[in-house]
Amino acid sequence: MKFRYSLIFGILVSFLVMMPLLAQPPANGENEYRLAGVNPRSTGGDTLTANAGRGVWVAHDPDLDNDGLPEILVTDYSDGGRVFVYEVIGNDLLEFVWASKRLDTDPGGGSTPRSVTTGDFDNNGKQEIIFPIGYFATDSVDLANRGIYFYEWTGNDNDYGTDPVYK
Repeated sequence: MKFRYSLIFGILVSFLVMMPLLAQPPANGENEYRLAGVNPRSTGGDTLTANAGRGVWVAHDPDLDNDGLPEILVTDYSDGGRVFVYEVIGNDLLEFVWASKRLDTDPGGGSTPRSVTTGDFDNNGKQEIIFPIGYFATDSVDLANRGIYFYEWTGNDNDYGTDPVYK
């Protein structure tokens, strides 16, 4: 019995000693990401500040427009509800490249969109930005705006259109 505990303890200690070696970043510096802000908010489209954005999303294939630079998607429902796309253009450097149109004229935005995803839904080789809009409808206009929005990459750099291709 004592041998079993000693063996388990030895394996655990060996694992803990080797853990820092396994957790080293790649030697070439790729794939290094640091949290630079929590709850970012877009102010005027091209600036992120803290305290109001609701979600930061990185696509499973983060280069949505095939330009070699990964994109980060940010949802913000405090100012009418929008999705913003920022492109990683350098170390600790993001550039605003696209935003969906405002989904609601109400400043609150109805707490939507809360989440966003990406994918090639129609298998045409172009990535889509996909997000649900489901706020409480107070009139027929709000009711008509509810649904799942698909904005598709147009083939031009950082361009996902001005209107959804499918809703």
